[in-house]
Amino acid sequence: MTETVQKVTRLNTGAAWKVKEKKSDKHPGYSGTMNIDGVLYFVDVWVKDTNTGEKFLSMSVKKRDKQEGAAQREVANDDL
Repeated sequence: MTETVQKVTRLNTGAAWKVKEKKSDKHPGYSGTMNIDGVLYFVDVWVKDTNTGEKFLSMSVKKRDKQEGAAQREVANDDL
C-alpha cells in the first residue's frame, strides 16, 4: 500500500497512483483507494503480460478496516 492514502469521497469511484519504491517485483505497480457504495477499499494494481504479449491490469481489492466517519458524511452530502 502507499504510505499516503488519498481521500476518495465520490461514490463508486477510485484512483491509483504509481508506487515509487517497489520492494520486490511481486509488489503492485500502482496502489490507491476506491469508494463503492460508501464503503472505502484499498486497491492494488499490477501491469502484467499475457502469453501473447498483450498487457492487462490485475487488481486486488481489500476493505479498509477503519471507516472514516467524515469521509462517509461527505459521500452522503454529495448525493444531495
